Amino acid sequence: VLIHAVAVLAAAKLVFALQDVVIKEMSQTYAVHQIMVIRSVSAFPVLLGLVLFTHKSLALNSPRKLLLLLRGVLMAGAFLFFYLALSAMPLTTVTVLFFTAPFFIMVFSIPLLGERVEPSRWLAVIVGFVGVVIVVRPDTASFGIESTLPVIAAVLYAACQVLARRVATQESAAVMTFYANVAFLAFGIVLALALVVIKPDPAAGVSVQFLLRTWSMPDPIDLLFLVLTGVSMGIGFALSTQAYRVMEAHRLAPFEYIMLLWVVLLSYLAWSELPDVNTMVGSLIIIGSGLYVLNRSPSIID
Repeated sequence: VLIHAVAVLAAAKLVFALQDVVIKEMSQTYAVHQIMVIRSVSAFPVLLGLVLFTHKSLALNSPRKLLLLLRGVLMAGAFLFFYLALSAMPLTTVTVLFFTAPFFIMVFSIPLLGERVEPSRWLAVIVGFVGVVIVVRPDTASFGIESTLPVIAAVLYAACQVLARRVATQESAAVMTFYANVAFLAFGIVLALALVVIKPDPAAGVSVQFLLRTWSMPDPIDLLFLVLTGVSMGIGFALSTQAYRVMEAHRLAPFEYIMLLWVVLLSYLAWSELPDVNTMVGSLIIIGSGLYVLNRSPSIID
């Protein structure tokens, strides 16, 4: 079960890493709500196909609509804050800060899922946050308000994944992903409507500009990339949700770090960027802490 879940999660992380590269490039030209809307609309055909394949019908009616939509809102919020950070910070740095998500998943799994976490794993989490501090370097000029955005995204993402575990026995990954995309689309539309009365300040920072920029028609190549990331978003969401359906949340959480491998590789290919020494050292500490959390768990390979 563990090997299957990790393989599915790794595939999801590759999809999301590719999307992040595209989003970072698009963030200098288009508005975040525009990207969210185009991606959501593009994802619907894939998600409907997944539901049809899973249920042999478009079985979208659920007695847990509100819970599924709440999970979707949390997911949309997580992506919003992540994208805003991405517009102003290096992809590797944003990703490493987002690596606090597995720690929050472990914390949330205690009251919400009734999972037990021994003291040694709490210590591993503390060590992991030391690694985050090494990466962020809060005592330097490079530290700013943007550094908090990926952490906020991590908290929302963690809550979303724990909720996925709560409804895993009643809902398929396809249905959960479909409702998440509905919330994602609604989130983008609400932001777009809010900009009718809110105008961006030309002197605002990069992230604020990305948030408040008005809608503009993308050129054909950019539109193609946005549509393709929307299609892959549906696939990535389904893979990630499926992984957390088949494995306990806090045990699968350390493997969220697989994302770093894809991000480093793609950052080098896209921008010839490599992580600095602080980022490498901090990342190793974070990954080591996460792996310790897993290794101290009872055997779950069957």
